[in-house]
Amino acid sequence: MPTRDTPADLPPVSPFSPGERGRLAWGALLFLLAFVACASGIRTRALQGLPWSALGGLGDKLALLERQKERIDLIFLGTSRINQGVDPAVFDLALAEGGLPGVRSFNLGVEHLNPVEALWTLERIAEMKPPRLRWIVTELPVSRYQALWENRHALRYRALITLDALPRYLEDIRRQPILLRHRLVDGALFAAAVVYDRSAIGLLSRRLFPLASEALELNRPMPRQEELGQGFYYDYMAGRLPPAGMAPEKAETWAAQAVAQIDTWKAAYAPRNGRGHFARLRPLLEGIREKGYQPVLISVPSVVSYAISQPVTEETRRALPDVPVFDFNDPRRYPAFYQGKHLFGASHLNAAGAALFSRLLAESLRPLLTPTPPPVHD
Repeated sequence: MPTRDTPADLPPVSPFSPGERGRLAWGALLFLLAFVACASGIRTRALQGLPWSALGGLGDKLALLERQKERIDLIFLGTSRINQGVDPAVFDLALAEGGLPGVRSFNLGVEHLNPVEALWTLERIAEMKPPRLRWIVTELPVSRYQALWENRHALRYRALITLDALPRYLEDIRRQPILLRHRLVDGALFAAAVVYDRSAIGLLSRRLFPLASEALELNRPMPRQEELGQGFYYDYMAGRLPPAGMAPEKAETWAAQAVAQIDTWKAAYAPRNGRGHFARLRPLLEGIREKGYQPVLISVPSVVSYAISQPVTEETRRALPDVPVFDFNDPRRYPAFYQGKHLFGASHLNAAGAALFSRLLAESLRPLLTPTPPPVHD
């Protein structure tokens, strides 16, 4: 005998017809697109005209360079390895003691600086038109893009990742000599950082957009900027921040193990990695030359990156023979830089290591730094 369905047994009835549901879906999509567009426009407007200090450490250094540009002959442009590994005051003094007085250098090393940001920084340097600048010394690029997502609150990234720069970032990710799945991961992290950023208005309201308070905390100008000399921040970092990375004794143990496997590691990384990393580096080296400066490529001693140094420097010598190349990242030739007393973790030199390396760098570059008249920049 058939039974009557109770209201609980009946299928739910939508209050909207299929046509109405379609219009609601399209309306929701259009609202989302409009929100992102508005947020992106407000973001772009809010970031226009920001002072250098809003870009964090990179902005601090550019502001410092702008004040000193009349006296600068040489700039070290690179990542935290240059930031913590090259002391311009020691470098200049060593040159003077070696018979080349009057040269003044500047450390423009910044944590996680990737090749696209380095090109952007080069353009800012050229816009300043430093009258004496002749040399820009740079280094191997950062290998991965996790930093973009890990530091997605930083105004430096929010200001530099513009829509017209997206193709350059994506091309740099594609050029990375890493496994396809790792490139896909880097591309996904980059895309997530961009979407996260473009849809967050950020600077306007700490209550509605907590991102703002985090961004401002991460990008406060460094104290004592007027006392930071020629861009060497190590004293500030070592004195005010807790130790980072591995302990010196652990880094030294790792370095000893790395030396024992140096031939195996270099064979594993060459030649694919040399060509791949050079492809990321080449636009910067050629850009430096197009701006009227002489590029110089160096590799700073670092336990975690020494295996790729030789392939990249060899590829640079082959493809751009007119670019001077100096590979200092070799535990066999320069064992002192891989001792715990000279290490700040496994990736960087400490203050003592930076002083030692800056003297070696001055001795190596002295023959190149001949006192000829500076070029004229338009």
